[in-house]
Amino acid sequence: MNNTGKGTNPRWLAYCKSQGNTSEEQFLKDDKKYPGGIMCGFILWIAEKREEFFKKHPERFVGRNISDQDAFTMFCEGKTLKQG
Repeated sequence: MNNTGKGTNPRWLAYCKSQGNTSEEQFLKDDKKYPGGIMCGFILWIAEKREEFFKKHPERFVGRNISDQDAFTMFCEGKTLKQG
């Protein structure tokens, strides 16, 4: 695994950081917590982030689909986005 983020999904890294873990630590914790579904924690977290993003930035959606993927990644990383 790679802790620097090079070659790693930035949304996964944001999830790990939000849990206070490195990528390797998070894989180990989620493997124990969700046996047979190691990515379950990330999937639940990203779904929550998507709903938060929709409520705060509906202008970045077309219907219920995210139209600005870069902005969503920045949102997951905790960066502030301008409205509109």
